Amino acid sequence: MTDITPVALWKGFDPDAEELNPRRVRSFTRDGVVFEYAYFTGRTKDNLTTRVACLSARPDNIGKKKLPVVIVCDIARNIDEDTLSYWAKKGFAAFAVDYKGADFGKEGQKCGTEVFGRIDSYEEDGGSLSAGLSTIYPVGMEYCNLSVAEKDLKSVEYGADNTCWYEWTLNTRRAVSYALSFDFADGKRIGIYGSHLGNIIAMQTLAMDGRIAAGAELYGTLKEEHVSRLEGEEALERESGNLVDFLEKSDNEDVWYAAVSPQSYLNYVTKPFYTCIGTNSSSSAPDATMEMLFRMNNDNEGIAVFAPRLMDGAPSFYRDNLARWFKNIFEGKTVKNDAVTLSAVCEKGKIYVEAARYRNQGGGVANAEVYYSRSRRSVNSARNWVLAKKVEGEALRFNLEIFDADTPVRAFLNVTYKNGISMSFNMPEFVPSALGKVSLSPKTKIILRGAEENEFVPMNHTGRQTAVFVDAHPVKTAEGAFGIKGVCGSCMGTFAISDDRILRDEQSLLSMNIYSETPQHLNIFLLYDWGEENQAVYVREAELVGGELWQKILVSDADFKLLETGRPLRNGGRLCGICFEAEKEFVLTNLLFT
Repeated sequence: MTDITPVALWKGFDPDAEELNPRRVRSFTRDGVVFEYAYFTGRTKDNLTTRVACLSARPDNIGKKKLPVVIVCDIARNIDEDTLSYWAKKGFAAFAVDYKGADFGKEGQKCGTEVFGRIDSYEEDGGSLSAGLSTIYPVGMEYCNLSVAEKDLKSVEYGADNTCWYEWTLNTRRAVSYALSFDFADGKRIGIYGSHLGNIIAMQTLAMDGRIAAGAELYGTLKEEHVSRLEGEEALERESGNLVDFLEKSDNEDVWYAAVSPQSYLNYVTKPFYTCIGTNSSSSAPDATMEMLFRMNNDNEGIAVFAPRLMDGAPSFYRDNLARWFKNIFEGKTVKNDAVTLSAVCEKGKIYVEAARYRNQGGGVANAEVYYSRSRRSVNSARNWVLAKKVEGEALRFNLEIFDADTPVRAFLNVTYKNGISMSFNMPEFVPSALGKVSLSPKTKIILRGAEENEFVPMNHTGRQTAVFVDAHPVKTAEGAFGIKGVCGSCMGTFAISDDRILRDEQSLLSMNIYSETPQHLNIFLLYDWGEENQAVYVREAELVGGELWQKILVSDADFKLLETGRPLRNGGRLCGICFEAEKEFVLTNLLFT
């Protein structure tokens, strides 16, 4: 066991103690945005220095105007000019550092002092810089390069202060100092956000660096599941594992969860916080997210936005909501997460979700939607979220359709305020039958008819939908042959196939009509036991003939083969979702079981 804490880990670090020694590599202006690539010193350890690659972006021709600052944390890619350009065009001074470092999997990549000569000899070409400017970690710190670190991102074998995460956060805190060296940076308005795993860096910086005024994460997680020692020992006994290895691993996990994991920093967050997650994320859940927000010490100024039916990425307009939130916070406008409470009631056999407002904020409510899921499964990532019908004449009252009174229901409310900010409020799971006698709706074999009640989203069979993927594969309503409408996309899927309303038996065939302008190959995937250890993906290939016609496709379970091995679909698994993937867009309608 360990008594290390975030405070103990960062107590000895002063982000301004060492000279930055910045070196500007190149600057240029494009589309009204001034970009500048540079290196600055991260820290010197054992007489060896880390040189951090950084990109800044700001609006052109600002005169002596002070700009709010946003620090962008994303470990999955090199410095992204487009992302920083977005923030600059919103009126921010944006900064991002490179976390990836050298790629030891590529021939010719160098590290440490071998690379320093490249700083002066970079070609005057933005493309080369964008692709190749990397943070230079000295000899002995190769574990900070992502190509090495990603082999075990939770490794704390040599202590929490000798991990990639410590170094990445340290470099980010130094980036704050670097940002403040510019006259255009407003030191009282500094925000930070992380995407996906970048949330760990953003959370550590927000909690430990008092210069940050607000923080956020997009598509990350605030809570990582920690297996207790007792559970681990029981598993070890079952597997007859090595006790020494188990204890060593347990000690490492204790250090990770005590001083590195995002939840270990929640109690130290005193500034406003924003998070956006997909409701079907494999790493986050609405209930757990709200629980983590209430651990913060920021007077309920931690808010969440739930992106319905999406996984680990969402369309770019969710980033617009974050930009509006940052601007409101920097203008001193409070946004709190205790403004609304939800409750469920049964009246004359119908189930309603009602929202009660306890606080007026954001200029009042402009729009409100309730999404709900009917499921006996505890796995969050496979839930089908349905848009509830708003009761006519009632701004915050919604009718839920129930097919089985004993199936548990979860629900959340998405509110958009008149100031443009959206946020979500959730409610505890409830069982309809516990509220009274419920009138049930008849079940159906129809998953999709026309474009009504479209529950499809951008999706591929891996479940790894980034924001870039979602933007590149929109799902929309479109017309096919004869003016008939359907759902249109190239990579799309739904969990509606496993909804409580669907009737299906072992002899059922899956029928669908598809329109494609041109001939193309289509893969149909069935997702079984999604989000569980025995998760399996089965595929059935089809050839679309193309042209002004609707092609009917009829498939049985026997037509699907396991993606990895080609073996037939097994019995006993639980069908959770269906996914369609093609090179070009097609239109789908009349998806149903026969």
